[in-house]
Amino acid sequence: MARSTREETEETREAILSSAKRLFETKGYTRTKLTEICAAAGVTKGALFHHFNSKEALFTEIWTDLQTTMDREAAREALQVGKSSDDPYAGVIEGCRVFLDYASDPKFQQIVNIDGPGVLGEAEWSRADAAMGLRNIGGGLRHLESLGLIDPKKRKPLTVLLYGALTGAAMELSRNPDSP
Repeated sequence: MARSTREETEETREAILSSAKRLFETKGYTRTKLTEICAAAGVTKGALFHHFNSKEALFTEIWTDLQTTMDREAAREALQVGKSSDDPYAGVIEGCRVFLDYASDPKFQQIVNIDGPGVLGEAEWSRADAAMGLRNIGGGLRHLESLGLIDPKKRKPLTVLLYGALTGAAMELSRNPDSP
């Protein structure tokens, strides 16, 4: 039996991730079967389990990648807008806008906010989500603090307040996609 090259191994892994993501987005975690993922990716169950030890591990990687992608884009856009604007608050507002754009996407909602808490568990979902969100929002508010626009004693509570408001808005959008 011939061994696959590193490139072939990575292509197989990416095919599994891509197929699973599409299925999780459209069918949800529970209704997506491993056999469907394998068929869509053109791989055997053995190949899937070579790369991921469980359906949950596969989902967790997709969830983490979506969150990380959104987090990076929000940070990048906030920084870019913040540097090009005379309004010191523009960067923070732009980061919030990017987050809400993602939170309005039904595919993102399905994986991150609808299935995420059930698959990862409420505590782990909250911990991982907060770690990213609080870091990003805190960075923007630290910048405003450095400009003298936020009292240093109020930055942390404001970070938590803004994170909570954005997370609450995202969950509302996931429960009621037609919300304005």
